[in-house]
Amino acid sequence: MRRWLVPLVLLAGAGWLGVRTLRPGAELRDVPVFTVVEAPFTRAVLAEGVLKPVKTTVVSAPSEGREPLMIAWMAEDGDPVKKGQVVVRFDALEVTKRLADGQADRAAADSRIEKEKTLSATSVHERDRTAAVTREELDGNRQLGKKDPRFFPKAEVIESEIDESLFQKRLDHARDARQIEEKLGQSRVDLAAIDRRKAELYQKQASATLKQLEIRAPHDGTFALQKWGFRGTLHAGDRAFAGMRIAEISTSEQMDAEVYVLEADAGGLTVGRQATVVLEAQPDVVWKARVTHVDPFPKPRQPEVPAQYFATLLEIEGKTAGLRPGQRLHASIVLDQKPRALVVPRQAVFRRDNDNIVYRRSGGRFEAAKVKIGAGTVGRLVIAGGVKPGDQLALRDPTLSADEAVGAHGTRGGAPGGKP
Repeated sequence: MRRWLVPLVLLAGAGWLGVRTLRPGAELRDVPVFTVVEAPFTRAVLAEGVLKPVKTTVVSAPSEGREPLMIAWMAEDGDPVKKGQVVVRFDALEVTKRLADGQADRAAADSRIEKEKTLSATSVHERDRTAAVTREELDGNRQLGKKDPRFFPKAEVIESEIDESLFQKRLDHARDARQIEEKLGQSRVDLAAIDRRKAELYQKQASATLKQLEIRAPHDGTFALQKWGFRGTLHAGDRAFAGMRIAEISTSEQMDAEVYVLEADAGGLTVGRQATVVLEAQPDVVWKARVTHVDPFPKPRQPEVPAQYFATLLEIEGKTAGLRPGQRLHASIVLDQKPRALVVPRQAVFRRDNDNIVYRRSGGRFEAAKVKIGAGTVGRLVIAGGVKPGDQLALRDPTLSADEAVGAHGTRGGAPGGKP
């Protein structure tokens, strides 16, 4: 017993990086091994999505007016339409009421303008009449002449001077008041003119909207309703605000694939990556594609689900005429591809003291060696350095028995990021 305890203690003190022999009682043949060879390596991610037409025309609610319009009728989602065909029809009742309100407001503004002009003219005329009377009284007082204190009592002389000063003040006040009344009247007329212009604009918008209550297809294509997240699509009876996007009319001459890649699987997803697309309606046909756009930030597809996805656009090669927008599809995007690489099972790589190691077989024992890891999939890893073709690697920790390895890891091997 003591003869093998001393070497074991010395080996444990030297650290993990070195030669580790099997424990007494364990046999070398009990450790499964994997022989390193060069092989092609491909890492791809699966994504789901729909067909998206390249050429589309947006169908929006009329941009005139501020009030929403009620949708009375519209084509069904996915219906084929012809050029000039009515695809959306709005309710005319509310627009007709707005037009009548605009006409009434304009008539009221015109009446107010005439009223303000009449009141202003009356006030100015009243000030002019007061000024004329005051001027006559001032002239009459001046014609009598200034009373000489030598011949008139002092009280009459003072009263005469006060009357002349009073008449002059009243005349100046009448002139100033006339100017104020004139400006005030003009301001009231201008305010009423503003209300008139507002009524004219409201009436003009209602008239323009009344002419756009029917939206017709600008060209042949497929009518596809705009999807608004958790709100879904618009339906008859809903209200559409000015300029609101309602649907699209798309052609099937050329289709792209819009797919959603889970954020955790999107490492290496860039423009230019190759992909393949399979439609659910045509599972036996495989289309080649290429990544042309990746959203800069991930977003959840459903508000109640926290998972985030990168919206990705794939350009499909070949003729896609005849396919319908919105058809569901599955895509496989190649994120990493190497014609020759050292690929090993993930359970052959272990994590020790923040280093990735493998146990390499050397004669009748296993040696721990640091390795550099490249790309990987769920079950395989690319070794970028530390091993060479022909090396035999342990698929479980050889320093433990089979039962201990199962108890320590729950499996017969390890993986980067697992428990040491």
